[in-house]
Amino acid sequence: MKHSRKKNARRYIVAASIGALLSAGVATGAYAGTTEEPSAPAAAPAYQPEMVKALATTLGVSEKAAVERLDREAEQQDRFAELREDRVETLGAFFTKDGSLVVNAADAGAAKEVRAAGLEARVPERGESELDRIKAQLDAKALKSAPAGVSAWSVDLASDTVTVEVNGDSDAATRSFLKAAKSNGDAVRVVKGQEKLETQAVVPPGSRMTFNGYLCSVGYGAKDRNGKQVLVTAGHCIEDLPELAYNGTRFAKGTHTRFALGTRSV
Repeated sequence: MKHSRKKNARRYIVAASIGALLSAGVATGAYAGTTEEPSAPAAAPAYQPEMVKALATTLGVSEKAAVERLDREAEQQDRFAELREDRVETLGAFFTKDGSLVVNAADAGAAKEVRAAGLEARVPERGESELDRIKAQLDAKALKSAPAGVSAWSVDLASDTVTVEVNGDSDAATRSFLKAAKSNGDAVRVVKGQEKLETQAVVPPGSRMTFNGYLCSVGYGAKDRNGKQVLVTAGHCIEDLPELAYNGTRFAKGTHTRFALGTRSV
């Protein structure tokens, strides 16, 4: 008997739900002849117009061709994301100048899986994590004593090195920095004869930036309470605190995000 009462109660709930749906349907039908259906909202563009225009200008192509390029890159990113979800061991990825995504695979087996997904693969000597470790050491070195003769240093996944650009080595801090950099052997590539670091390009809000084989949009510049320049952007863009590139040149690194905490996405 106990089982039977539970069954009847369940039937009552289902019947009540159906009754509610029918009542709603009747009410809707009463106004069908007097109410016009709202027109469907216009579909939002897949990419921000400013980003498309900037890419078209950079590549010297039409905006239609720029959108097609973005579509191809987005498709490759989706494949790369699926590989990571499947726990295929990768060591970073980067886009070539022609828009092909090259994935750094941890070993021959991983490279085979990458190629099976329709992406280019290679097995690097080092890979992203090792290069990030070397760059972090150089970052710490520079914080202690700024090397005036060094224009920039950054991870270059394409060459599988940390690239250090030098415009002079007359000061002690620069010589000490270069000594530390060269202690990493051929993992660091020193490029001499570079000009002093100056603003070379403006990265407007909404421009395309890349990281780890993904695309995102640049947010906007700001300063923190100490006057340090920062970039504020969508939290999902820097969830794993990656280094960010614009037109193939790294210009910033994620330092903090609240995205993973479920709060405002910055």
